[in-house]
Amino acid sequence: RDPVVAIAIATTDSVEVLTGKEGEILDYFVKKIQEVDPDIIASFKGNRFHWPYLLKRAEIRKIKLHIDRRGGEPHQSLYGHFSIAGRAHFDLFDVVEEWQDVKVKTLDNMAKYLRLLPQDYEPMTEVDIRDLWRTPEGQQQVVQAFRTYAELILKITQEVLPFAIELSKLVGLPLDHVMTAATGFRVEAYLQRIAYRLKELAPPRVSERIYVKYRGGLVMAPKPGLYENIIFYDFSAMYPSLMMKYNLSPDTFIEPSEEVPEGEFYEAPEVHHKFRKKPTGLIPLALKHLLKMRKSIKNKLSKVTQDSIEYRLLKNQEKAVKVVTNAMYGYMGWSGARWFKREVSEATAAFGRATITRAIELAKQIGFEVIYSDTDSICVKGNEKKAAKFVQLIKKELGMEIKEDKRYTRALFTEAKKRYAGLLPDGTLDVVGLEVVRGDWSNVAKKVQEDCIRVLLQTKSPQAVIDRLRGWIERIKNKQVKFQDFIFWKSITRRLEDYEARAPHVVVAQELVRRGWRISVGDKVGYVVVKGSGRLYEKVKPYFLASYDELDIDYYIDKQVIPAVARILEPFGIREQELEIAKKPPKSTLAAFFQ
Repeated sequence: RDPVVAIAIATTDSVEVLTGKEGEILDYFVKKIQEVDPDIIASFKGNRFHWPYLLKRAEIRKIKLHIDRRGGEPHQSLYGHFSIAGRAHFDLFDVVEEWQDVKVKTLDNMAKYLRLLPQDYEPMTEVDIRDLWRTPEGQQQVVQAFRTYAELILKITQEVLPFAIELSKLVGLPLDHVMTAATGFRVEAYLQRIAYRLKELAPPRVSERIYVKYRGGLVMAPKPGLYENIIFYDFSAMYPSLMMKYNLSPDTFIEPSEEVPEGEFYEAPEVHHKFRKKPTGLIPLALKHLLKMRKSIKNKLSKVTQDSIEYRLLKNQEKAVKVVTNAMYGYMGWSGARWFKREVSEATAAFGRATITRAIELAKQIGFEVIYSDTDSICVKGNEKKAAKFVQLIKKELGMEIKEDKRYTRALFTEAKKRYAGLLPDGTLDVVGLEVVRGDWSNVAKKVQEDCIRVLLQTKSPQAVIDRLRGWIERIKNKQVKFQDFIFWKSITRRLEDYEARAPHVVVAQELVRRGWRISVGDKVGYVVVKGSGRLYEKVKPYFLASYDELDIDYYIDKQVIPAVARILEPFGIREQELEIAKKPPKSTLAAFFQ
């Protein structure tokens, strides 16, 4: 069952699709790798599917996948990834897992994000492959699709590999480990290198440690509404800067029972944890080293042209340094960390809250209207003259750098934290936290909301939004929206038998398993809501087993589209039930609804 029918291999010289009998395909695959002798073998979901599957099929055929440089087979290693001795296995899925802008983690979406595929490209589904493989003509289409996928894996690898290499060099984890390792392990590997240079022993790892929650950054609830001329400011590496400024580190922490003379320690506000001023702790030393590297990289960047190889290399180095620097604070509060010290994280967050509180006071002092603040950023309504003065004032009063992050010519803030949208000076729509950018809503809801946000920001008219919503509802009812836009994508986060609630995506996954599909933790399941009675989980189907006529259009309008638009009209006092007017003929107006 489920034999290998084709394997696509792309090298820098050629692209080849192997077809034929399974044993012959596997034999040739081994010989091809031995012949090419690559240093790096890239895949997409190789760790989660392809290597386990190929090894199993090879075992059935009594073939050894002797593709490593010791004459052995791929084997599962430390972080669950598959290692190939003498070569680096690079799984692109581990890379895209960290890309928050790519909601559905597929090869084609990754390629679209990197602009290697057009946005309207429709990938071949597993069902398409199954059906097409039944005819010679269909097989040719599948082979061509496999050729495209192999080429994409090669092109994407060429784009993202330099960053992975730089990250590997920085933290000291092998290339095939570094992208599969959690952020905490990357930081820890870097700290171990620093500790070794300082001739310090790394603390042992504690397998069982009780995690205690602590208060994080300060988030000021936004003032809902539409605003003109909005500026966002970000503190440059706020938490790393505070950790260096106040020497926050496990080895500088003063236990409550210790007595230290006044003037020889820093005390964190609110939590009152104390840290010695001298000597400099391991964490501040590690951060200073990282920031020194970053400054050196920026200096070198200013001396090379943007189209040069040196520029791209330096940008990847800079990104690697930034990733580790920004993760240091979170690492200190990670219960699995060797250098775990909750008091360091609590003190850092406390100094951060005090810093942002003072920044808000200074912003108001110079005449800014503060609209919103979040952890290490502040959003104000102001003008150019005050903007420059504010940056100087922060530097003088707090001894920290703050920089302008972005500007909106017009912005919408909802009642919820971390959910707003604005028009950038070039007319680009920037959305944060709303359904448009979240992965748990249907695409039709996202498209309608994004379009309505743009209308609202351009016209400042809730009525114009309702008119646009009405147009979308008519298009949905008239089947003028693509079937794909009705699909929900949800991740399987645990074994199916471990789910207690009957969530729609779990029910669909169980149905797929009954039909012979392999569903593993981390897989995304696509489904649609169809007509019928009962609870939601009783009205879902795998998307490829449903037709357009089966879709429950009323559900999508009432539970997806209207709530998504209601979210952006909340600041104007318009609720979901009031948007029922959009389902009526165009002559209806908002005012008429209340008559």
